[in-house]
Amino acid sequence: MRNMSLTLPFARDHHHENRVLTGCIYFHIVRLNILHMEMSILKMETVNPKDPMERPISQVTTVGRVEMMDGMPGKGEQVPVRWPLSGLRITPSCQHNRFTVRYFLKLSLLDERGRQFYKETEIHFHRGVVGTDTLSWYLESGNVRNWKDYKARHQPPPNPYALW
Repeated sequence: MRNMSLTLPFARDHHHENRVLTGCIYFHIVRLNILHMEMSILKMETVNPKDPMERPISQVTTVGRVEMMDGMPGKGEQVPVRWPLSGLRITPSCQHNRFTVRYFLKLSLLDERGRQFYKETEIHFHRGVVGTDTLSWYLESGNVRNWKDYKARHQPPPNPYALW
């Protein structure tokens, strides 16, 4: 039996490091008396050694923390999230052979008995402009445009006033 069910949908998959993190928290099932809810951004840096027999070295730091709600949420309630990122020290997410920087959004809930519940989701930050054809985060991550209809998607719409 579940005591709590919630989702964290956000407006984008990749966020600019100096813009606003926008989304919502939906509560589907609430059977706990929640007293406190806060959200934090965690930065996880991992260094892989040259020798594959050695363990990777990881460091987790809290970049920012904000209190989202104080009190009991109801079933079907939604809490809007709007968090400006310009004041935080955020670097772009990257993944290389030796060094990796990943970010996680961590939601912490505290009930009346003192129990803590967590939900984490990975988020990606970039420095370039989203929407252009040369995205640095897109090309660095190793994604390949393998759509069969790539050329058809990037053709301008036909001009209805053009002469035949």
